[in-house]
Amino acid sequence: MVLSPETGVLPREAPEVTASEEAVARRRRLSGHLALLAANLVFGLFPVYGRMAMDPERGVTPFALATWRIGCGAAIFTVLALVASRGPRLPRRADVGAIALLAMLGIVANQALYLTGLERSNAANAGLMMCTIPVFTFVVAALSRQERFSPVRSLGVAITLLGVLPLLLDDDVSLGGRRAVGNLLIAANCLCYSVYLVAMKPFRGRYSALAIMAWVYVLSLPAIPFLAAGEPLLPAVSDAASWGSLAYVVLGPTVIAYLLNAFALGRVRASTTAFYIFMQPVIAAVGGGWILGEPIGAEVLLASACLVPGMLLVTRKDK
Repeated sequence: MVLSPETGVLPREAPEVTASEEAVARRRRLSGHLALLAANLVFGLFPVYGRMAMDPERGVTPFALATWRIGCGAAIFTVLALVASRGPRLPRRADVGAIALLAMLGIVANQALYLTGLERSNAANAGLMMCTIPVFTFVVAALSRQERFSPVRSLGVAITLLGVLPLLLDDDVSLGGRRAVGNLLIAANCLCYSVYLVAMKPFRGRYSALAIMAWVYVLSLPAIPFLAAGEPLLPAVSDAASWGSLAYVVLGPTVIAYLLNAFALGRVRASTTAFYIFMQPVIAAVGGGWILGEPIGAEVLLASACLVPGMLLVTRKDK
């Protein structure tokens, strides 16, 4: 054995990894990747089934759908937090006000803006716009000094904003068209959710993820009377397609995809999740064309050409 030249003591040898331990690690990584694939498949089809659930002749309104998501999300995450959450299940009295404000931003405003925008836009546009969340999150985190700007990541922000611009113009290159307004509402939703993610960071060290999710949904419940006022909460046509699409939106992206992501994060690197997000606009565009018959316009291809490299630059780690 050789003494360490820096310390003069025997160096600590790295523990050997047995074949069985390596096999277990491989299985854990594989299960994490499969969970990410499933989660992003669920998220990618969200715009498709969301538009089906809000069909003007068969479904519910955006505010009614937001009411369903908030009510069911509060009930499901409360049960999960009581059964599986570790650590304190009740927030400190001093934290309740801040968490309630963040619930209004990250749950109520986020869902109302997204669903209202989705109703006016299409699945492909909505899938692309959701890719701006990591970019907006970086900008908000940098402005609040949780992260720092760098030339490369700033270039990524500029490229992403350039890619968003075609989606904010309608077919007649105007800012006032129905689809352009829908995309703008989805962009506002992405910004709200990005602020929520950054502002929620201090609370993640105090409470478990399930406890936080339960409380942001529970503290969103006071908004339900305002969202549901005058809105028909049941689908206009009570058939399997209407109820199935409603159930998908309520359970899929709200609960199932969240749990799949949480499962995956315990098995793969957090940075890996960013690359799986690129699946979502592809799934949304293919699903929108196949299930809803929505055409893919030139603005979608142009936006994709900018959003993908822009997001790659923003989510890369500085050396």
